[in-house]
Amino acid sequence: MNRKQGILTSIFLAAASALAFFFIGSPFLNQNGQTANPFSNLTQSPESVSTLQNDIDFCIANPTPDCDQEMQQIPKFCEQNKDQNISFCSDPRIQTYLDQRGLTRPTINVGK
Repeated sequence: MNRKQGILTSIFLAAASALAFFFIGSPFLNQNGQTANPFSNLTQSPESVSTLQNDIDFCIANPTPDCDQEMQQIPKFCEQNKDQNISFCSDPRIQTYLDQRGLTRPTINVGK
């Protein structure tokens, strides 16, 4: 009985190892004339990546609660990175958006 259990365990481990090697090794073995880098298909062109400027344009055209959160974060980001020259930090449309949506609230003195 013990020998039979050992054989079954060995077969199970061999099958699991074969599957693991297959799934790990198959991308490297089946490149079909691709470049040597297996991750080359992960690169994106700059046109396909959404930029913050595109997000600002979209939010101004279509205000949503998600846009509200994103637009509220931009002034905080710009304040933390004052020393860098970031183009969208000088965009007056951001403050206009925040004002029109009622998202600019005065700081309340909480007694600290």
